Amino acid sequence: HRDLPEHFACGPLWFDQHLKGTFQMPQTPGASLEISTSDGIPHLQVTPDPSQPVLAVDVYYTQAAKTQESPNPCWRYLSAEQGPSGWSVALPLMRTDQPLRAYANVRYSLAEPVSGAGYYYGSYTTREFALSSAIQTATAEEMQTANIRATDMPSPLIEDFPPGWQRGWYTHSEQGAWPYRMNKVQDPKWRAPPGARLELVVQSAQPNTLVLEIDQHAVVRELPGGGEWQTITVSSSEFVDAEGTALTDWANIQELMIGSQTVLSKNDLTLPLGATWQGEPPRFRELRWSSDQ
Repeated sequence: HRDLPEHFACGPLWFDQHLKGTFQMPQTPGASLEISTSDGIPHLQVTPDPSQPVLAVDVYYTQAAKTQESPNPCWRYLSAEQGPSGWSVALPLMRTDQPLRAYANVRYSLAEPVSGAGYYYGSYTTREFALSSAIQTATAEEMQTANIRATDMPSPLIEDFPPGWQRGWYTHSEQGAWPYRMNKVQDPKWRAPPGARLELVVQSAQPNTLVLEIDQHAVVRELPGGGEWQTITVSSSEFVDAEGTALTDWANIQELMIGSQTVLSKNDLTLPLGATWQGEPPRFRELRWSSDQ
């Protein structure tokens, strides 16, 4: 239930095709997970239907499993590149003793915009639509037989916010607006080192309130505005829930939210935090774990 306008648009386009006869939907994108590679890294090969103009191919992959403790495992995001044999991207792994799953979203441009209503009647307008491939899988045994190597390494830099960074996060807004949420913090690559603090470099044109939330624990920071870059550094104990109980450590955190408002809930208590954001949305430069160790 976190679709963006390019996914919502597929509903009206389906009706345009089957009821009006005014549109022809491309075929489901083809995808194959290549594990017999020269570099020992799995690759996802994607073949979009070329009947419509392709804007981009977004790839998501994971080695995590859905569990009671982790109901929303992290899917890493990568942008595939077009080559002579189609679209492809390498999928670096932290380990080879867990299965791999991957799929692609192919985004197509539209000659005319599509408008409609999404969840809870939120309106949207988009000039693109997206189709997903089938999920491709490889078992640990298959990857080990193919001599796939674990080449990825842990990184204290969680996000450096390059163009398109939002596709590695998610939002409840039909317009794709912030606040943004992500679960990269549960991925072994971006897991917090012992004793680390969370550091965010942010810019706000006007004075504003920024809220960071982790698993129903939050911290509030005031931004002075003026367009200067500001570094916010927080420890786990500064995140508190609706009862005022602090987050003891980063060990089992699941989701991080960056926004201007939130409502924490626990038992029969609710705690509103933050305020309506003023002016243009904030800009971000770095999200990382910092440590004196």
